[in-house]
Amino acid sequence: MAGRAENPIVSEAVFVAGGLLAAVLARRVVNVVWVAATGKQVPDDPADPRVSTGEAVAFAVATGAVMGVARLLVLRKANAIRARRAARAEVSA
Repeated sequence: MAGRAENPIVSEAVFVAGGLLAAVLARRVVNVVWVAATGKQVPDDPADPRVSTGEAVAFAVATGAVMGVARLLVLRKANAIRARRAARAEVSA
């Protein structure tokens, strides 16, 4: 890629797509782990009164934790890539 100008719009689109992919994968992980741990299907609507409060809270905590970790990992990777590109740009300038 040497000699080719970096398009910031394309870079941002790639990072956003990576974030969306991470969110989809994180949700699938939560679903699989939830079924394995509880033996029950994932609640379709945790706000539904037929879902116990404890189950709704546990599902919300599990989902939030996994999504937060996935987001953190994507942001760290994106920042590492940006830092490497900036360092290469400084060297070539």
